Amino acid sequence: MNDTMLSLNDEQAIRAVRLFYDFAPRELWKGGEKPSPERLKIIAGALVKEAPADVQPAVAALAEDGQTDNIAARAQVCRLILTQLRQSSKFERYVDLALDAARKPVMAIDPVTGAFIIVLLLSTSVVEPTPHGRKFRFAGGVVDAIKALHLPESLHELPAVMKALPDGVWNALMHLKG
Repeated sequence: MNDTMLSLNDEQAIRAVRLFYDFAPRELWKGGEKPSPERLKIIAGALVKEAPADVQPAVAALAEDGQTDNIAARAQVCRLILTQLRQSSKFERYVDLALDAARKPVMAIDPVTGAFIIVLLLSTSVVEPTPHGRKFRFAGGVVDAIKALHLPESLHELPAVMKALPDGVWNALMHLKG
């Protein structure tokens, strides 16, 4: 993870993910249309409800906004997402805008950040089977984020993506809801 992401405090990292959604132009999304915050909430709620029992607590911890006890784990996931997105020349400008804005003081609390964290995590992650288990890597980008809005495919991918998070993040999320 690069120094830019590490220099963000936890709240800034979480805010930067939401700001990336705000700054990324419509053209980067399939069909030229961003999903609405309401749509993101519906998808996140369905993912939490329908997630397999072994990953449901971690998904719920990522989705739950306004909770102070899950900030560190959510922030770590956000840093991973931002680091990956910034590696793409297509998204670098928008990540940088989000990072700059996230460092500024903010007064409002956004109720859909958790939903967007889940959608971005799913849409920027690929889990591939290997002879020794599974290999997790970040891939894709916002153009592929629309796939995370299709519930059947998202539910299928969710357990592998969640379990592939770094151990410290996974353990923190499971501890909060388990």
